[in-house]
Order: sequence, then structure tokens, then C-alpha cells
Amino acid sequence: MHARSRATAFFFLFSALFFSVTAAGQYILNTPDGRVVQLLPDGTWRYLPKEDASGKEQAGRKPGARYLSRFKRYAVAYDPSEWNCDTSSTGEADSFDATFRSKDGALTASLSDSRLALPLDELEASVREQWRGTGTILSYTPFPDTINGLPGAGYYLELAYGGVTYRYRAFIYSTLKGSLYFVLGTQKEIFDEDRKRIDRLFAGITKL
Repeated sequence: MHARSRATAFFFLFSALFFSVTAAGQYILNTPDGRVVQLLPDGTWRYLPKEDASGKEQAGRKPGARYLSRFKRYAVAYDPSEWNCDTSSTGEADSFDATFRSKDGALTASLSDSRLALPLDELEASVREQWRGTGTILSYTPFPDTINGLPGAGYYLELAYGGVTYRYRAFIYSTLKGSLYFVLGTQKEIFDEDRKRIDRLFAGITKL
């Protein structure tokens, strides 16, 4: 199959998987700078808050976790008090690496680190084709997006399905060496209410 066709097919499959998706052992390590890190079963990690002599947590320090992508090229820092990170599909062919779900179950985001490039010049056509049989596209708004120095492409999509309007935000970074695709979606009303939480999750994307 032609490389461009494979990349487009991968994009379709990834988006379809995302739409259809709407822990025990752990290790504690000390870093050289004195911080305490907890390694979680899903491959992510988070800093544990330090305690003072009275046993109270230090003020101002929030717990954090970081997900490392399949090929260890990207990371997503997130607040485990707001998000669950599911990596059960990692390693399966043509699947997303991780799914982030808000604790209340209202927001779902998925990430894929692929060795295939995504044809950004055909992004809108690819998106519209993929969603064509799923619902009615009400709007598609592309925009250039740079997150933590990583220049990419973003888009907002509104889709009507079953009498409900859904809103999606996506970030795509692509080179000839591969691509990162990160997309989040939920009901339009919830998207508007939780915009700050959504922005914080996107702001956690970094290239390693």
C-alpha cells in the first residue's frame, strides 16, 4: 500500500477507534535532586509530595503524572486527580497509545505516536471523509497550533449525532519520521464548561 494511503487509512482507523471509546504494582524511586517519584502500572509516573517534620504535605506542590508515548518521542503531563490514563491498547497494531478520561467520565482524549507521517495538506478532507458516515459535520475550523515549541496543526470539529452535538479538538505534529495525533472530544456543552481543564491537558504535550 502506498505510504500516503497507509497514513490516511491509519488516520481513519484511529479516529474511528477514538469515537467508539467515549491498577496494582508500583515502585517508589528517589531522584538525584531529592524528589520522590512513583512509577505506576500503566507506565506513567508522578511526583509524590514531600512531607515536613510534622508529616504534613508541603504547601504549593501538586501531584503530577507523565505519560510517555509508544516510541518514547512525546510525553503528556497531566494531573492524576483530574484524569485517568489507560494504556491497555498500547502495542496493538493501528491502535492509539493511550486514552485519557476525566474522573467524571465526561471527557475522553486519545493519543497516537506513529512512525507514519500524516499528510497535513489533506487533513480536512481526511477528517470530513472519516466522519461522513458517523454524523453530520456542523463545522470544521483548522488553525496553526504550537504547543511547548512543537509546531503543528490543530482543528475544532462539531458533529451532530443522535440529536446531540459533540465538539472535538485535535493537535497533529507530523514529519517524515512520524507523527503525533492527539484528539479530545465530548458533548458541546461540556466542552464549553471544561475548556480550562481541556487547555491544561493539551498544554502538557511535549516532544522529548
